[in-house]
Amino acid sequence: MFLKSPLSVLRNYRGTVIGVFGLLIFGALQLPSINFAYLTGAENHLIDLRYRIGKKVTEPHKDIILIGVTSSSFSLSELSEEEIKASEALQLMRQPWPWNRKVHAAILDKLMADGAKAVAFDFVFAGAKDGDEDLRLALEKHRESVVIGQMFVFNEDDRKQRSASMATPETVLPQQSEDLVGFVNVGGEAVASSSIDTNPVIRNVWYKTSLFKINGSDGFPDDLKSLSLLAVEKFTERPVIPPSNNETIYADFSGLDQYEVIKAETLFVPKLWKNRPTGGQSAQDKIKGKLVFIGPAAEIFKDVQNTPYGPMLGVEFQANQAATLLRKSWYTKVKKEWESGLTALVILLVSAVLWKVKQPGLKGLGIFAMAALYFVAAIYEFKVQRLVFPMAMPLTGLFLHGAFGLLFDFILERHERQRVRSVLDRYVSKNVASLILTDRESFESTLKGSKKGVTVVFSDIRGFTSMTEATDATHLVDQLNEYFLQMVDIVLKQDGTLQKYIGDAIMAVWGDTHSNGAEVDAEGAVRTAYLMRLALIKLNDGWKENPNRMDLKIGIGINYGEAVVGNIGHPQRMEFTVLGDAVNLAARLESGTKQYHTDLLIGETVEKMTRAKFIFRIADLMVVKGKTKPVEVFCLLGPRGEVEEPAWLELYHQGIKAYRTQRFDEAIQLLEEAKKAISDDDFLCEMYILRCKEYKATPPPATWDGSYTLKDK
Repeated sequence: MFLKSPLSVLRNYRGTVIGVFGLLIFGALQLPSINFAYLTGAENHLIDLRYRIGKKVTEPHKDIILIGVTSSSFSLSELSEEEIKASEALQLMRQPWPWNRKVHAAILDKLMADGAKAVAFDFVFAGAKDGDEDLRLALEKHRESVVIGQMFVFNEDDRKQRSASMATPETVLPQQSEDLVGFVNVGGEAVASSSIDTNPVIRNVWYKTSLFKINGSDGFPDDLKSLSLLAVEKFTERPVIPPSNNETIYADFSGLDQYEVIKAETLFVPKLWKNRPTGGQSAQDKIKGKLVFIGPAAEIFKDVQNTPYGPMLGVEFQANQAATLLRKSWYTKVKKEWESGLTALVILLVSAVLWKVKQPGLKGLGIFAMAALYFVAAIYEFKVQRLVFPMAMPLTGLFLHGAFGLLFDFILERHERQRVRSVLDRYVSKNVASLILTDRESFESTLKGSKKGVTVVFSDIRGFTSMTEATDATHLVDQLNEYFLQMVDIVLKQDGTLQKYIGDAIMAVWGDTHSNGAEVDAEGAVRTAYLMRLALIKLNDGWKENPNRMDLKIGIGINYGEAVVGNIGHPQRMEFTVLGDAVNLAARLESGTKQYHTDLLIGETVEKMTRAKFIFRIADLMVVKGKTKPVEVFCLLGPRGEVEEPAWLELYHQGIKAYRTQRFDEAIQLLEEAKKAISDDDFLCEMYILRCKEYKATPPPATWDGSYTLKDK
């Protein structure tokens, strides 16, 4: 009983294998370790891509203005001494940072006096500083319209566990200050991972939380509001209900440097603050009725947040959070269950494609189209519906399952090809098997029949009939198999097609299944005949000591011409073969080798195409039985470069020329000289000398072209 190979078993359960592997991929993608190590980072990068791709970024919110403490706010290099002396705030700005808090109080008073509707300080006033009382009074005075920052401070205990507390600006706060202070930490996901990534990309917005939640305890109310949320509430003069913290939401960024930053010192220089450029507004006009964010804008503060668009000033990030809330234009990430559900759906669809689609190219195209469609759909949902659909897990599942399926089918296909090839090689030629397996369209076209230029080789064993009568059948079959093994290997190595065995004869063709060019095909055929000659010499030498082996002789005929190539026969037994005069002539040439006492005859067309590579000797201008047109045929002496052209060859060819022009005495003389140089028993020289003597006695007609009609096939 034969055991099936593992691949044969897998082929029988192909659908099950594809489905099981899909389940394994789905299960692996649900593992927390894979989510953390790969999928989370990949998903974040894909979210960044969604921000940057497609339409232009959102325009800055018209009701938000930024005032920045820039490098020039410290040096005041752009101001004159008179301008500085005219303002106490400017004089205090010259002092090292942190400034006397009278400056911040003056900024607040100035903005409110000039019409700002709400002011948010993106600063944390931690610790006691000069001017605290002035700032406290200013905050108390404008508490309905101002908010300042505070932040979470993370500490590690002896067990390396992290906890958060608030850095509260107590020295500047009036009583009952909850509505004055908002946290300035950004990005809930970033805070959660800040011990791992010191400079994460911030995408999600974070409006409310509690210390309990920050420290990892759920179930407590969110009693802390962000700076941006409080600022919006002060600006709109009503409570604002932000998206639930149970949802992951992302900011609607306006890109980098979209908001104009007014320098802080400008407030205290009337000509700069009130100056109206042609067709524009003054800085004083710009802040009227607006929500003003004040924050660091100099490099020394290092207050920069990484965003999908690149590094962004912290104060600009706060402005984007506020703008997102004012427009209600945040992006909402779908629930976690969607990720697993969509991944399962995608893997199921890939399984269907792998199972139902037969052609490998269409499978790959279908999987690629599915990935492209999912990608476009995710972009559409993000840009139009403001929904963040998962991409990393579904697309990873899609490509992993698709790649496995294609690879699995490829391996099965290769295995099947090898299996079929091993069977085909036993019954058809290697070239025919290759054509069937690799170029079916061309093969099917060829089966219908077509005319092609082919080079045909016939090889036959001399005296085979008498051998069968005098030899044991088993020994004869063994010897024939040894002979065929050598001869057919030569045909295949020279890129020929083994067309058929005709008893002890071999028929090989070049140019039927494919062609390397007529000259190259002809060269391969001639070299095959030459190598067969050498191989037979070697075989006969090896058989001399074996009493069960006989000395073999062969005849080979080679011809080139147009032939019909196609599938011939009965539906129960078809044969891929070649037909036509070119094939028949090759067979006649093989048979003619017996009459010319040579092992090889080559047609004139083959000789013309290969004379640069081989040395030939003219055999005759013969007319085969049943034909009227003569064909010049040649004997092969050997490949140029491997054998030297003999000196007698020129004498011999001159003798043939004299013979064909009826100069018989001259021909006899030349052929006698050539015969002595070759050997006294050279058959071709003897044949022509005998013909010359016959024609001298009975001259041929004047129109004779030198041809000779064979009397036998």
